[in-house]
Amino acid sequence: IMRMYSKIVTLSVAFCTLIAGMQPAKTAQDLLVGAAGAGNQKGLNYHLITQKMSPNTKNSSGQSALGMAAGNGQVEAVKFLLAQGANPNLQDNGGLTPLAWATFALNQQKTEKDYIDVINALLQAGARIDIFDN
Repeated sequence: IMRMYSKIVTLSVAFCTLIAGMQPAKTAQDLLVGAAGAGNQKGLNYHLITQKMSPNTKNSSGQSALGMAAGNGQVEAVKFLLAQGANPNLQDNGGLTPLAWATFALNQQKTEKDYIDVINALLQAGARIDIFDN
């Protein structure tokens, strides 16, 4: 009976989601990467400290938390992720590193100082300049 109930609930949720046009709930990985990109320190603390997620977690699109923070100029989030052990050379699914994202964003944004601080933090943490996309 429990198995049948579980299937009914799953189908009901899927049906309601389809009818309402809602997006399915985001994964914990998506939420962690989103928190990094937004510079949301409470979200980072929750996922990394409380939930003990890896700082090298990637979201469903293959973007790392550090790459998202770097690409959005989130200096404090970058420093926090590095302090938690994030790999500054971790490539996303497209082969881009956090340093590549920060450098690209620096060329596109008007808030130059944040990106320079991000790039400096990544380089100090051992980011390599010789890693290229796939």
